[in-house]
Amino acid sequence: MKKTTDGKPDKMETWFIILSQLCLGVFVLIFTSFFLLLLIMGLPRLNWDFLVGLQSRFPDHSGVLSALTGTCELIALVIVIAVPLGILTAVFLEEYGETSANRFVRRFSRFCDYLFSGMEAVPSVVYGLLGLALFTGWLSLGRTLLAAALTLSALAVPMIVSNCRKALQSVSWDIRENSLALGASRAQSIRTNVLPAALSGIISGTCMAMVRVSGEAAPLLVMGALGYMTFVPDGLSSPVAALPVEIYNWTVQPGTGMHANGAAAILILMPFLLAFNSIAVFWRRKSEKKIDGDISK
Repeated sequence: MKKTTDGKPDKMETWFIILSQLCLGVFVLIFTSFFLLLLIMGLPRLNWDFLVGLQSRFPDHSGVLSALTGTCELIALVIVIAVPLGILTAVFLEEYGETSANRFVRRFSRFCDYLFSGMEAVPSVVYGLLGLALFTGWLSLGRTLLAAALTLSALAVPMIVSNCRKALQSVSWDIRENSLALGASRAQSIRTNVLPAALSGIISGTCMAMVRVSGEAAPLLVMGALGYMTFVPDGLSSPVAALPVEIYNWTVQPGTGMHANGAAAILILMPFLLAFNSIAVFWRRKSEKKIDGDISK
């Protein structure tokens, strides 16, 4: 702790530390209370029958199988669609667009940079309207699993592009220049040197995008996701259901039984969010250790 010239503790710093600890304590208290409330309400309903059961008008007989299956399918489709698209877009913008000798390509890259930065701040419900107009209406995909996955992919791509570009920017230019000096083409340099060096940041940023996508309900509600589904989605043209929509549907209905089902569904959704977040934290720390090790050398 910083001290004044007479050896006494700095009062401003003392009050700042107390205020910081108070804010941390309030946050921990709120989060703990919320989590305990979820456990008290949802844990009694969390059993095997609830996991493998389908929707019912009676809360005690309802299950989340259709919504759980729909969420897994949506996440899988978003990973297949958005992750390659976002990573390749980031590679082009960062490695080719900014340094291109063509003025049009450079301007187009700057325009895309501004566009993706703005798209990150767009509310998720706007993506739902976009998906409703573009995928459901114009492309005539209907209110299907594929249309919902494309909508969520549009939501995820700007975040993936931004995070991947930051990861690529963290790679020293010496790696690129040394590779090119040894006779490698730019594509070979990116594939064998730049991408492996940025892999930790790319995985971390991608997982953070998946965290947001996994918990989004607004775009799916606008797209017409079913809150009451008595069958399991079995194809890309099937109606879509998801845990966030199921949670919303249960929590807005009257009755403690419905609210208990919503709390139990939140407890089922949380492992998805925690899994992606844990992967992101692991790879971020791994990247930080690697950077610290390179600096110490």
